[in-house]
Amino acid sequence: KSAGMLAPAAVGAGAAAGLLGIGGGMILGPIFVALDFQPQVGTATTGFMILFTAMGGTVKYLTIGKLSWQMFLWFAAVGAVGGQTGQRLPRGGLQRAGGA
Repeated sequence: KSAGMLAPAAVGAGAAAGLLGIGGGMILGPIFVALDFQPQVGTATTGFMILFTAMGGTVKYLTIGKLSWQMFLWFAAVGAVGGQTGQRLPRGGLQRAGGA
């Protein structure tokens, strides 16, 4: 039942995201909750979708010359370090506190 509803929901989310100028993950997140997806699956999927939305904007700004390669590489490096830090620090704190 959920698989049959997922394709039309994804198409609707893509259309709404394009019309409203937002990432499709912001629309699909609540739909995933309504379809009883596990929260981890919904979060990973919407984060993956937002990655492609951000990459599209970045490529556009690179090609029209509004973003230099030096700035792109700087922000990519900072983003990669920040992403890894944000993933590892809370996990380590939870393990030390006896959580997950």
